[in-house]
Amino acid sequence: MKKKIIGILLLLILIAPVVLTYNWLQYQKSVVRKETKKRIIEGLDKDELVLLKFSIVSAQRELKWKHSKEFEYKKQMYDVVEKKIEGDSIYYWCWWDHEETKLEKQLEQLVADALGLDQQNRLKQKQLVNYFKLLFCPSGFEHQESIVQISENYFGSQSVIYVAPLWPPPTPPPVLIKQFEMS
Repeated sequence: MKKKIIGILLLLILIAPVVLTYNWLQYQKSVVRKETKKRIIEGLDKDELVLLKFSIVSAQRELKWKHSKEFEYKKQMYDVVEKKIEGDSIYYWCWWDHEETKLEKQLEQLVADALGLDQQNRLKQKQLVNYFKLLFCPSGFEHQESIVQISENYFGSQSVIYVAPLWPPPTPPPVLIKQFEMS
């Protein structure tokens, strides 16, 4: 029972930063939306707005609507203040929402990091793992349970025996130099 509780706590500790950051960014996004709505209601000058012109077909294809007064276009968020249709063209006077764009990018990056979707980050992690493998696990290394064995001798007492690792001896073997005695 204790191990299950510890396991659950460790899992929560690993997941909590991502979940809390995601919720915090969502909260900030809602605050920015409320502030933007308040500014639009109070009235904005036309020179503060961005005019975007689309054909009706391209607007349907290129704009990713969040709700009736907000859309994403070229990875930027816009809040619609005024809309006008003339023939087959549609004009949007929009508030370019830089703050919400920034928050949206942070959310996307957080989700990509959490799910391991970022290719550049994945490549860096793989390179780091390979580096540590080379650093700590030399080629030809075979794991051995213990390099010290405890054995019992004939009389029942224990003795400690050193067992050499399974690494091959250095090649070529060392050369023995004979020393001559002087008499």
